Amino acid sequence: MTTQTPAQPETLSAHQVIAILETVPGLRLGPYQESVILGYSRWSGADLRGEARRWSGRYAASRDAILTACRRAGILAIYTVGAHGLVSYSYARA
Repeated sequence: MTTQTPAQPETLSAHQVIAILETVPGLRLGPYQESVILGYSRWSGADLRGEARRWSGRYAASRDAILTACRRAGILAIYTVGAHGLVSYSYARA
């Protein structure tokens, strides 16, 4: 009897995730959402400044929309907490 190991999910780059999400009907990624996926903006919203900070609830909803779109598109968003509590995501095909 042979034992098969489960197949590892295909790892996706942030650019591949954006390309896949652009094909989701009714979804339009804005610059902030792309910045979060690419890792330039923090998932926590801690780097919001000025006027954007006052609208932090809308930005949080925008980040949640990214995760919902990933689920719909069959993308696993893998949550990691790094040094100093910095949250990051890596992506894989479900």
